[in-house]
Amino acid sequence: MKKHLSDPSAVIWLQTAYLGDIVLTFGAARALKVLRPGVRQYLITTPQGVELQGPLDLFAAAIPLDKKIPRARSFMHVLRAVKALKLERSSTVILQVHGSLRSFLLAEALGFKRIAYSGRFSHIFSPLIPHGVRVQRVMALHESQRIKLLLEPLGLSRVRTFVLGAEVCDAQQRRDLMSHHPFPQLDAVRAAGGFLVALVPGSQGQAKRWPVAYYADVARWLIEQGIFVVVVGGKAEQSLGAAIKDFLTSGEEASDLFCDLTGKTSLGELWGLYARFDLVVGSDSSSTHLSSALGVPCFVLYGATSPALGFVPLSPGSETFGVQHLPCRPCSAHGLHPCPLKHFRCMKELKPVVLIESLKNFFHQKSRSSS
Repeated sequence: MKKHLSDPSAVIWLQTAYLGDIVLTFGAARALKVLRPGVRQYLITTPQGVELQGPLDLFAAAIPLDKKIPRARSFMHVLRAVKALKLERSSTVILQVHGSLRSFLLAEALGFKRIAYSGRFSHIFSPLIPHGVRVQRVMALHESQRIKLLLEPLGLSRVRTFVLGAEVCDAQQRRDLMSHHPFPQLDAVRAAGGFLVALVPGSQGQAKRWPVAYYADVARWLIEQGIFVVVVGGKAEQSLGAAIKDFLTSGEEASDLFCDLTGKTSLGELWGLYARFDLVVGSDSSSTHLSSALGVPCFVLYGATSPALGFVPLSPGSETFGVQHLPCRPCSAHGLHPCPLKHFRCMKELKPVVLIESLKNFFHQKSRSSS
């Protein structure tokens, strides 16, 4: 007996965008797992996305789509991997989150029924989907909610899915992640009742990066308050971590309240690391969505992009910052390129003192609640 879209035995999430977008997809996958625990979930994503989802118990399998190799070869790898899963064709549905031509062609090649976005913000070929349904991508919603709209044809109301928020872990799961990925220096701070703040200076988008000297000013203020500062990032951000340290020390010994972890953690370890923080400070990047996914407050610095685009932190205590009334903002949805007007006012005029004032209030409230 054939099953309808509302009664699948398995779904395949197709999401090969940026890491932050992949994290937001995990929130939707958690909603499906909570509301339809009998549905097996699979993920086709980037190799980085496969690594990132590793510690989470959301997917029966994750299959990498490597964009750095020829498209035909990457497709064949995915097709063989999906074939090996022996999924029932009549009851498997693809949830196509990413609207690129590559994703469209791959979904076509896989041949399962499909749920994808329609409307002018989706790929031009979306009306050609022959086996499935199209969902309107409502731009007024948060991106995590827009992804969850793909669950509606499965019989899940947006009200029920939205209530679950963007988090992928409950309190016990966060503790498990921390225990599986120990960071002795940070755990000692937590055990002593100290506060931990992450600074995440990197971003794939150049126009999203706050000046390193500004991060150093914030780090200096935090250290003066006795708050432990951790710089987080990948290998590509190691120069940023070193620059912050240089600004702080200026020939002196580094503070015992400062730790540079750029390039020293894997993507899978980030869940256990971020779960330890009291606050994360960074640009509109994957750090925002990792924080939200774990329920950790996040202070987000917006330059080329804007909160109105639907990528804001959802965790309690979070705040957003940006230079208001600049006619050129937002100039980009992703901030991948340098300032097109060459002045970069959106970040240069966002001074550290603005952030520090909010930090004062944040830790005042946190100290009161913990006393």
